[in-house]
Amino acid sequence: MFAVVVSGVDPKLISKILNPDHLNKASYTFGNLTHVIQRHGPWSSAWVGESGGASNSGGAHVSNTFVNSFCALLWHRLMGKVVLSVESDASPFLRSYAHCSKGRAGVTLLVINLSNQTNFVMNVQNSINLKLAVNEQNISQGSFTHTLKKTFSWVGTKASDEALFREEYHLTPKDDYLQSQTMVLNGIPLEFTDAGNIPSLDPFHVNLKSPISISPLSIAFIVFPNFEAPACG
Repeated sequence: MFAVVVSGVDPKLISKILNPDHLNKASYTFGNLTHVIQRHGPWSSAWVGESGGASNSGGAHVSNTFVNSFCALLWHRLMGKVVLSVESDASPFLRSYAHCSKGRAGVTLLVINLSNQTNFVMNVQNSINLKLAVNEQNISQGSFTHTLKKTFSWVGTKASDEALFREEYHLTPKDDYLQSQTMVLNGIPLEFTDAGNIPSLDPFHVNLKSPISISPLSIAFIVFPNFEAPACG
């Protein structure tokens, strides 16, 4: 989704990253590219270069902050190569992506809350098809002003009734400062050890049917170990 974000010295870089309309340009670009390949060169494949947030020496005061920190490492550890479709009619500020889990059974959902005022609360509705009801809670001076119910889902089947829990990794910037160079995982600041090693990245283990809360300007990886999608077989 960062393919259309301009790196280097761009004073509007953060506002672009947090703008759903700007991020959606990536899907339009690759959609058009796919159409061109299918029409004129179906024997060929697409190559993408200079698309990462660190291209052109990275974004000043962005690439070395919360925006690009341990999130990439968790993606590498949790998200498998098979991409699942996520249909959503929730707010465009709630970005959702689903992959088969990496190296084990299950599905991993990545949720990004681009809003600085909205807390999203999701509930598992169905044990056969994983459906999440999303409550959009706009925050004003610490209070909820109204609630709007939305839903999104992807199709799969629950493997069994054993171990009905999920793993949650909630990433937030320290002191809620988006450009902080310290990322917080489940309330614990992530710092390299004295030996220079990567800190433990431990999840919360949560009852499968309990609500999932996605705070403003946060990133969450939600792992459903017992959720089985046909594409992950």
